[in-house]
Amino acid sequence: MTRQYLRTAELTFEKGSDTITIGGEAGSTLRFSFSVEHGDKMSPNRAAIKVYNLAQSSEAKFIKELGKVSLSAGYPGNVGLIFKGEIIQTFAGKDSPVDSFVFSLASDADTAINYGVVNKALAAGHTYCDQVMECFKAFQLHGVELGFIADLGSKRFPRGAVLTGMAVDKLRTIAFATQCSPSIQNGKFQMVKNTGTLPGGAIVLNSRTGMIGRPQQTIGGIVVRTLLNPRIVVGAIVQIDQNSIDRQVFDASYTGAVTNTLIPDVTVDGLYKVLYVDHQGDTRSSDWYTTATCVALSSNKGIPISQAQRGISLGEPMAGQN
Repeated sequence: MTRQYLRTAELTFEKGSDTITIGGEAGSTLRFSFSVEHGDKMSPNRAAIKVYNLAQSSEAKFIKELGKVSLSAGYPGNVGLIFKGEIIQTFAGKDSPVDSFVFSLASDADTAINYGVVNKALAAGHTYCDQVMECFKAFQLHGVELGFIADLGSKRFPRGAVLTGMAVDKLRTIAFATQCSPSIQNGKFQMVKNTGTLPGGAIVLNSRTGMIGRPQQTIGGIVVRTLLNPRIVVGAIVQIDQNSIDRQVFDASYTGAVTNTLIPDVTVDGLYKVLYVDHQGDTRSSDWYTTATCVALSSNKGIPISQAQRGISLGEPMAGQN
């Protein structure tokens, strides 16, 4: 187990060959804070970053010239990338009369998701994997890399197919048919089975590994907070002792009967799939946390609204699907 002290963070802004690094072992000691949101969905993840007390010349450069940002954070022995994306808004402001900041809002693969277009005819005998790879090529043109792709089966289509339109829309259709969840995480496209996880063992969460307080059973999932941990990512599997989870109180009213059925299961084996991850940090304050929202692998309860709207369930395929 890595001892969690001596916080480490490195923030890198770049545009072309021009790079500015803040933090890290050899970087600037300027204060910066961040709020990062990752979700199991085909829409861009977000990061809000503040860099404090820059010189006026540097402040102008941040606002006008920089285009991409990457952020790594954690503790010695467990430092990892927690965000990589494109800057979509930057402005200067003040927290107090003596503390100025430059705020940057960044989006993970914003251009790829919003402008990635597929236009390809596939011959008879193609597979779901062939369809996915054609959609990925539309993302790849905008700098997205290939991550983990689950086994989508060996089914071959007896007829050809034409893929035309937004790549994200085609992927949602494929995901519904194959019971998968596509997303782009830190510049990498991944497709994970709804009943599966990313490769690798379970991340054990308890008081000795950085868990803070007690996890909470909510309608949206099991919510757990830890000291900042870059290993907790969308699609990973975590292990939480069932006895440490505070249960959701039922709604005793007549209308609460439906809501109560949506409360996620607490499993005996303690294994949960991560659907949402938030990282909060400030290099000059106590904020240094990761908050994860999870659901049991075998459960279709506690699915966030965004997943339910796109027709994705963690349960068995719908009748008629193959």
